[in-house]
Amino acid sequence: SSGIDSHRMANGGESIPEEKDFPISRKPRRMFADAEAMKEQLRRNIHCQEMREEDYYTTEGACQRIARKPWFEYLSLAVIAFNACWIGYDLDTNTADALTDADWGHQLMENLFVLYFVVEIGIRLRSFRDLRNIFHVQQFAFDASLVLLMVVETWVMYIILLISGGSKFVFKAGSLSVLRILRITRVVRLVRLLRALPELMILIKGLAAASRSVAWTMCLLVIIIYVFAVAFRILTRNDPIGAKY
Repeated sequence: SSGIDSHRMANGGESIPEEKDFPISRKPRRMFADAEAMKEQLRRNIHCQEMREEDYYTTEGACQRIARKPWFEYLSLAVIAFNACWIGYDLDTNTADALTDADWGHQLMENLFVLYFVVEIGIRLRSFRDLRNIFHVQQFAFDASLVLLMVVETWVMYIILLISGGSKFVFKAGSLSVLRILRITRVVRLVRLLRALPELMILIKGLAAASRSVAWTMCLLVIIIYVFAVAFRILTRNDPIGAKY
């Protein structure tokens, strides 16, 4: 207190306002989101690091050495691209509903594709440290499900049709058309090509990040259109324009 009194004497006896007498300046809240913060969040979402399939591989064995090679990945991507092109060519030139009714060229190509993908998925499966980790790698689970579908469609169904003596004795025409439609699901393998091209992944992630704003914009437009529709409907109730439109 003596220090405060001496300070008051030095200032001509005037009292010094206490700290609580000063108003606390607060930063005003922004009406809109910070653009720089949104850009930084978008950069983090685009460049976020994900667990790769190779992180679950073992460090011993020939399969993991092959699976880690860049040429193995490039070869698989090339086969996937060629398979996608072949599906389009097959749909234009192959009129058979079942593989047993197709010519030998189409049968040979289909079996070669299935054989390669089975070998590829087998090498990747043998590369895992623990087989339980395959359920943690979504890419591997997705590829394995496509390979299983190809095996059932190409080999299992082929054997059933051969044993039964022809497709018409086992399946109806509609069921065989469903099998041909299921073959188109192989085109979904092109997702692996997207993962190999960072520029396309940046575009896709950017579109995904902007989808929320686009959705709210659509909601706003629908509300505006609905309000004006109700207004015009009320204003033109007894009008010839309302009766016409």
